[in-house]
Amino acid sequence: MDFSQDQLYEFVKCGQDISYFANKYIKITHPTKGSMNLVLNRFQKDVIDRYNNESMFFMSADRQEGKTTVTSVILLHQSLFAHDRSSAVMAPKLHSSNHLLDVIMNMYHNLPEFISKSTRIVERNRTTVVFDNRCSITSVGSSVHRLRAKSFSNVVLDEYQWIPKIDEAVRCIRPMMMPANSKLFGLSSVKDHELSETLQKA
Repeated sequence: MDFSQDQLYEFVKCGQDISYFANKYIKITHPTKGSMNLVLNRFQKDVIDRYNNESMFFMSADRQEGKTTVTSVILLHQSLFAHDRSSAVMAPKLHSSNHLLDVIMNMYHNLPEFISKSTRIVERNRTTVVFDNRCSITSVGSSVHRLRAKSFSNVVLDEYQWIPKIDEAVRCIRPMMMPANSKLFGLSSVKDHELSETLQKA
């Protein structure tokens, strides 16, 4: 796709800064206000900061802090502005991780064309989306077995405190992570500092 000079500037700036991309181009659906521009809150900014600076972390927050939104923004950003990055979403139930894929797709389809058409979707089914830059996002529910024999650049553990045998799952996942710039992180609506510390050491 041919960019105007302004579009090229915006595309490069978005690729360099997840927060800029989120605040300027991501739209979310509010239950009473409908479609609206995202404005990152403090928790979401902290998640992005930790994602940028740490290879593994676990965070908890209240239910209305926007955990699903910030996770979706990060994975969409990776898929649009990187190459050969494979991401996996693990949640207590498959429908929960599938829902996160749906949120990502809604964000993608609401992007301006100069961003969405620069990286096209080449495959989409209930549990997987693949882009033409060889990035992909896969929903696996709570099954570690669906991650085996694969390598991942990003693994997200959504509501990780409810994933069965989560400490064993983290130990299984870590060898599957690509060594360069790989990220493993979990977000939870239950504050359990002991569990977070245990997983950090797994």
